[in-house]
Amino acid sequence: MTTMLEALAEEIENRLTPQIEARVEARLGPQIEARLGPQIEARVEARLVPEIEVRSERKALRTFLKTRFGVIPKAVQRRIDAADSARLDALLERAATITRIDEL
Repeated sequence: MTTMLEALAEEIENRLTPQIEARVEARLGPQIEARLGPQIEARVEARLVPEIEVRSERKALRTFLKTRFGVIPKAVQRRIDAADSARLDALLERAATITRIDEL
């Protein structure tokens, strides 16, 4: 008997849970978004934007070096991968004046 009741309870839960979640989302979603949206967006932006900028700087430096020197040695690749934004700026400035990639 208990197994049958458990199965029935599980069946009801499986059928009702998506409906309940949809109703809650429809009613509370806009309110939650209005209250928390800007805070969440600011937090995500504060964490992701700097990382995206650094990745773009790395890509630009690699493109510049490949165009200017061809193949980028692994040691230089590692230095680029480890560099923060300020270091990448310095590397790019240096890359504009060197004659061989191993001078970087």
